[in-house]
Amino acid sequence: MNTQTFHSIQPTPKALERIITLSAKQKSNQFRIYVTGGGCSGFQYGFKFDEEIAADDDIQRFEEIAILVDALSYPYLYGSKLDFVEDLG
Repeated sequence: MNTQTFHSIQPTPKALERIITLSAKQKSNQFRIYVTGGGCSGFQYGFKFDEEIAADDDIQRFEEIAILVDALSYPYLYGSKLDFVEDLG
């Protein structure tokens, strides 16, 4: 496990607030961000609450939430900003 003091993924305050709100409903404080390949568009980004921590996961702690990124997804997500926007239009 790799616990770092710098953050390779930076959630905005709004994204962090949303993850914390959802974590209470999911009864999990570990939020995984990952990349999968496929389709015509190349990569897809995925998000889920996950109880499992792999040996090669990058673990980033924000308040009471841990963001997990697997080693294969890490290079594609490094330097990313995670935001949450609620838009009906």
